[in-house]
Amino acid sequence: MIRRATFEDIPELLLMGQHMHAESPRFSKLAFSVKKVAKLAKFLIDSPRGILLISEHGMFWGSVAPAFFSEELCAEDYVLYVEPEYRGNMEAVRLLKGYIAEARKLGAKDIGISNSTLVDKDRVAEFFRRIGFQEVGTSFTMEG
Repeated sequence: MIRRATFEDIPELLLMGQHMHAESPRFSKLAFSVKKVAKLAKFLIDSPRGILLISEHGMFWGSVAPAFFSEELCAEDYVLYVEPEYRGNMEAVRLLKGYIAEARKLGAKDIGISNSTLVDKDRVAEFFRRIGFQEVGTSFTMEG
């Protein structure tokens, strides 16, 4: 079952966040701040434009805000995470469809999704395409 997260879910969200962070070839090089992640979770739960969903084995974090050039709303993801042993089933599909439904309910005219963790990037890109997302660009990074 997918549902909006509550303050009581924050410990579980933090644990999944730590697992996602540790698994990411890109982000595991950076420090994980429990305090910062908890603060963001509280903000998304409280915000009328926050989207924080939880399932038995996964989570989705995102928000809806105006584009910098427009008053129209766009939805962006922060985290889509499913525990590794539950990938390939319907868990990620349900989380992503929950995000899409919440974004539309909040008035988003554009709904974005990305995978910047470098985990299974080709498989994840194909998954996003199957859900109906279109590839719109390329993202780059470098060490500072």
